[in-house]
Amino acid sequence: MNQIVKYIDNDELLGIAYDWPKIFKRCRRLRLFPDDKTIWNPLDVPVQRAKWNLILSIRAKGKTTNLLLLGLVMYQMYGTMTAYVGQNQDQIRPKNTEGMYNVIRENHYIEKIFDNRWNDIRLKSGGKWYLVNVDEEGKIIEMNSEPTCIMVNIAAHEDYKSTMNYPRADLIIYDEFIRKTYYPNEFIDFCDLLSTINRNRLSSVVFMCANTINKHYQYFNELDVYDQLQPLQAGQELLIEGTHGATVYIKIIDPAVDSRRQRVNRALFGFKNPSLGAITGDTTWTEFNYPHCLKTEKDQVIFHNCYIQHNKKLVNLELVHNSVGLCINAHFASRLYDDSIVYTCEPIYDKRFRYKLGSPSSSRIDKIINDLIKLNKIYFATNDVGSFFHSYLDYCKLIR
Repeated sequence: MNQIVKYIDNDELLGIAYDWPKIFKRCRRLRLFPDDKTIWNPLDVPVQRAKWNLILSIRAKGKTTNLLLLGLVMYQMYGTMTAYVGQNQDQIRPKNTEGMYNVIRENHYIEKIFDNRWNDIRLKSGGKWYLVNVDEEGKIIEMNSEPTCIMVNIAAHEDYKSTMNYPRADLIIYDEFIRKTYYPNEFIDFCDLLSTINRNRLSSVVFMCANTINKHYQYFNELDVYDQLQPLQAGQELLIEGTHGATVYIKIIDPAVDSRRQRVNRALFGFKNPSLGAITGDTTWTEFNYPHCLKTEKDQVIFHNCYIQHNKKLVNLELVHNSVGLCINAHFASRLYDDSIVYTCEPIYDKRFRYKLGSPSSSRIDKIINDLIKLNKIYFATNDVGSFFHSYLDYCKLIR
C-alpha cells in the first residue's frame, strides 16, 4: 500500500474514500487494459455513482481477468482485498479456480503492478490468494502476510458471520451469476453475505458478471432492473437509480470480435442455430428456437384466461384446438381480468392466483395445462416468450 488513506466522512468505519480517478489513471499508466473493442475495459464503469454493476457479454471478453487486475491495483494503492463470490462451494474449489489469475501471471502483470516487489500469486488453503515471490523453478521463497483475494460462496453465508473479518475487502466480484439454477432466496442470501463482508461500510463496490444466456433470470427482477434490461442491445449501457436508494449500472459489452475469432466462429460454429449466439456474438442474448404458434382460420379457442405472472410480467396461456389437436398458444399479455386464472411463484393474496402451475388433482383446467406442457404441446408467439416460459418452469422446480 503506497497511498495515504482517507476515510469517508473521516470515519474509518464507513470505509476508504477511494480516489477512483487516481486508480484509473494508474491503470492507464500501467497499460493494463488495451485500447481494443474486443476486450472489456473496467475503467469505463461509473463506480463513483453505482454500487451495483452488472457486466454482461458473450464469452471471452476479459470480464473476470480485468476485474482481478483492477483489484491488484487497488491492493497496491490501498491494501484493498478482492472478494470473489461463487454460488456454492463447488464453484470456488481449487480445481475450478486455480487458473483464474493465469493470464495475469503469464503476462507478468504482477511484477508490473507491484514494481517487482512481488512476482507471482498463489492459491493457498481456505480459498485465499497470496502475493508471493518464486524462484526460477517456481518454488515460493516469500509470501505476503495477508491475502489479496478471498473466495467465498453464497450457500455458506451463515458460516462466515463469526469467522470473517476483512475490513478492506471492498471489491466484490460475483462471477457467472447467471446459472442453470437459482436457489430460493439466493438474492437475500447474497445480500446477507455482502453484509458480512461489508460490515456496514460505504466503500464497497459490487460487480456481477455473466454471459448473456438468460435475460429472464431472477436476479434482474430482484435488482429492480428487469424491465429496463429487456430492450438493451449489445454495446449499450444504462444507469438505473432505484426508488429505494440503490443505483445499478448495466453494461452489455459490444460483441465485436477480432479477425482471428471471426475465422474460428465460421470454422467451428458456422451454423444457423441461434443458441450459439453467446459464443459467437451474433446475437445479444442466447436464443433457442421454440415452436411457434400455429395460427389458422380454423383455430378454435377453448379457454383464453390462463396466465403466468413472473418477474412482474404476464404470459397468456391460450387453450386452442387446431390441426395438432388441443394445445397451448403462449404470448405476452398486459392485463388480468376478474375471472383470470394466474399461475405464480409469488405469495398468494388473491383468489385468482394459483401456486406454480396449480393443482392438477383438484382443478380440471390445471390438469389440462400441466398435461399439455408435459406433452410439449405448447407453442410460443416469439422465442422470447418461450425463454420466459421455460425460465418460469425452471424456477418452479427450485422452490417448494
